[in-house]
Amino acid sequence: MVRRSEDYEDRGIPLCRRHVLQMVYKILKTKGRVTEIGKGWVDEFVSRHPGIQSKAGKSIDKQRALATDISILRKDLDRFYTLNSRYHVLPENIWNTDEKGFAMGLGEGGTVLCRTGRRNPKIMQEGKRDWVTVIEVVAGTGKVLAPLVIHSSTAHLMGHHSNINYGSSQDAFSTHLKAGYTSTEVVRW
Repeated sequence: MVRRSEDYEDRGIPLCRRHVLQMVYKILKTKGRVTEIGKGWVDEFVSRHPGIQSKAGKSIDKQRALATDISILRKDLDRFYTLNSRYHVLPENIWNTDEKGFAMGLGEGGTVLCRTGRRNPKIMQEGKRDWVTVIEVVAGTGKVLAPLVIHSSTAHLMGHHSNINYGSSQDAFSTHLKAGYTSTEVVRW
């Protein structure tokens, strides 16, 4: 069971309590022993195996999970430092952009089994859903632009911004794109 738990964790789908109990019931059934498992069975199992522990897992889109390759990030940073030193780019001309997508109506996470010492296990998930993307930008000098909120739609809807003062106070800007996230479409900011 420990090896199975580690295998699932390595694939980005750590076992939640329900999955562990289903596996245990299946094992017992194949051995001809159909008995009730106690409420604290998973906790006792974890305490008997110091190599695993229960943690709160966080859902992450499958494509985003697969795109976190440290070698690619290292290569990009090396290229940035090389170009910056070659062209002597001033801090006010260096901008960091962060894009964060939020799945509407999705908040699935839960307690999962993972290796001891593991921080923030991620739970990959499939499926279509509506996205809202927020883009934040900060310069090397610390100057911050108001965030851009991108809604997934073909038209701007009133419900998109009922609780935010967009544009006039420059707390945030809002737009819509069919895809709901940044793409090669022109975005006015």
